[in-house]
Parts: sequence; structure tokens; C-alpha cells
Amino acid sequence: MHKIYENQYDSCIYLITYSGDKHPAYYIGSVYLDTFYNGYKSSTSSKKWKAIVECEMNKQPNQYKIAIIQKCKSRELAFMIEHKLLLAFDARNNPLFWNMSNGYDDWYQNNTGTSFFKTPSGDYVRATLESADPSWVQESPHKGKLTYKTPDGCYRLCLPKDANPDWVREGNVTTGSKWYKTTDGERFLRKPSEAKPGWVEEGNTLGHRFYKKPNGEMVTCLPKDANPDWVREGPNKGVKKPKIKCPYCSLEGYKPNMNRWHFDNCKKKRKINERKRNQPKLAFFGWA
Repeated sequence: MHKIYENQYDSCIYLITYSGDKHPAYYIGSVYLDTFYNGYKSSTSSKKWKAIVECEMNKQPNQYKIAIIQKCKSRELAFMIEHKLLLAFDARNNPLFWNMSNGYDDWYQNNTGTSFFKTPSGDYVRATLESADPSWVQESPHKGKLTYKTPDGCYRLCLPKDANPDWVREGNVTTGSKWYKTTDGERFLRKPSEAKPGWVEEGNTLGHRFYKKPNGEMVTCLPKDANPDWVREGPNKGVKKPKIKCPYCSLEGYKPNMNRWHFDNCKKKRKINERKRNQPKLAFFGWA
């Protein structure tokens, strides 16, 4: 659960400026406010710029400036405004930006129903099942790859045979992670460096399970250490999950399900976006 700030703001649109010469100068994005205030840097996933940006941020952090453009009262509204800004500047094709997409609608329109395929030459291409060549094999481009940390602090995803000897193998998100209980009663799996003040450590994850004692207390332990009268339960059982409302059709639902299934598929949202795309831009930022 994310913290709500003054005037019920919980998200923001931000601008990152870069004064160096290794990559373009600007990046526009959106994020939760508590994530932003906890030292957020960037979430770029561009294959072209990600490794360069991460290295530069580690080596030359003083060349980056990040500022909030606008605060929003919902994550969905932040997505909408971010998308409008990216479209106004055509950031995907603008050499001044290292955004490689104009937002979620752009990604959804170009990639819905597609999968990765490996060609006989070893290249990976994205295509639909109908348009894929019979000789192509459906496969993830990251199959068999592992994460390594280089001496300069950057992270690389590659096959073990391609890793340099001085690179250190880094585990996945659960390696070295521990269970933490928040002040709201929820439990999260995080690394100690990612735990927020006020979270109570619940123990590490290596084979541990959650059990409920007869007196109602929740504990974590290995299955062999659990008493016979303890009941096996999930970490968030009984925790009230917040519901959110779609800003387009007013449908209410639990946040994970709405983010995963509804927001990208809302019929009213598609109609509104299609109508706006067909309208001429009457203002600089395209708000008309």
C-alpha cells in the first residue's frame, strides 16, 4: 500500500535532465510519490539506453536532475498525463529524449497479441502467431540468461558463457530478501536495503512458511519446526486489500486485478483515446 500525501496525492509525473553527452538529455515518467521520495532514480527499460543510463548514474550522479512536473491523486491519472506529454513531444522519435515509447497506449497498440520468436540465424523478433515464419521458434530472448554485477557497479543480463571473469553473479529479487511486516499489517518480501523505516523483520525466506497459532499469532518457521496445532496460512490472509476505481468507466476492483486486467482493456478508455487521437491539437501540449 502506498502512502497518501497532502491533498490526497499519491503519484506524480517527473522529468529527468542529463547534462552529459553519453545519451539524450530528457526523460519523462510517472511513479508513486512514496517511491519518488525514497530516492527514486529512473525506471527506463530501453534496451538502447538502459545500461548506459545505469552506468552514468553510478559514475556521474551530479549530472542528473530530477523534478516533479505534476502531482496526481491516482496512478491511472498520472499514466494519462504522462502519455499526453510523451505524445506532445513524440518522445519515442525525438532525439532529445531517451524514452523509447510514447506510453502504455503506444505499447499496447503495437505489441498486443505478439510473442518473441527465435529465428534460425539466432536473432529474436516480435510477431503474432499468425505472422511468424514456420521455421521460427517461440522463445524468450532472455532464456538461460543470468544477472551479473560488473566492477563499475552496473548490472548485465547475459548467458554464463558470455560473462567476464570479474563479474559477480547476482541472484533474483528473493536472494537475500526477508519478510517484513508494515505498519498497516501487510507483509512484503524485500532486501534489507529496500525496507522502509517502521517495517518489522519477520525472518528470511529460505524454506520458511507462515503459520497461525491457536491464540491468533502469526509466526514464520520451517515446516519441520511447526507445531501440529499451528495452521498453515498465507502472509497476507485477513489483510483488507484496497479497492480502486477506473477513471473512465467507474468500475471498482482490487488494485492488482485492475492493473493487470482492466486498465489496458477498458472499452471506454479506448474510445476516448481513439477520439482524442483523431482530433487536431489546438494547444502546445495537446490538451484540447
